[in-house]
Amino acid sequence: MMTNTAKSDTDAAPDRFTEMTALKSEKCNYLLQDKNGTNYEVTEIATKIPNLSQGKKVWITYHPLRRMSVCGAQPIEVKEVYKK
Repeated sequence: MMTNTAKSDTDAAPDRFTEMTALKSEKCNYLLQDKNGTNYEVTEIATKIPNLSQGKKVWITYHPLRRMSVCGAQPIEVKEVYKK
């Protein structure tokens, strides 16, 4: 007989989502950092990803933007946020 086991947060997110960690920034409110250590800037991040805090993990789909960075990180547009 199979037993249902709880999956961790990283197992629950579909493959198309990228895991990011929120980082507090001096120039901008928050940046997102991927597992490779690359930082990303999201315009109006608080409206796209509510309740961010330092170290919080979020899963998003995004695409890069072709504009200058205000925060010294790669500008991206968040297309979708994975909600548990």
